[in-house]
Amino acid sequence: MPSGARLPEILGEIDYRGVLWGCCQGICGTCRFEPGSGAEHLPPPTAFERMLLARVEAAPKERLACHVRVTRDLEVRPPRHR
Repeated sequence: MPSGARLPEILGEIDYRGVLWGCCQGICGTCRFEPGSGAEHLPPPTAFERMLLARVEAAPKERLACHVRVTRDLEVRPPRHR
């Protein structure tokens, strides 16, 4: 995948099933995950992503896959609770 690819595209290519999908447009908040190694290279969540994370009561380190573009290696962990 090229640098800057959306995380759902990358996870789909490798058939990763640790992240649930809903709308695939970044508005439902279903695609929560916990970034592991490489998280320091992600930009901070936007105000809209923070609002969605609060709405779904996400854990502090969780992000929404549909809002993440990957520029370096990133470990993707399933969310701790759903």
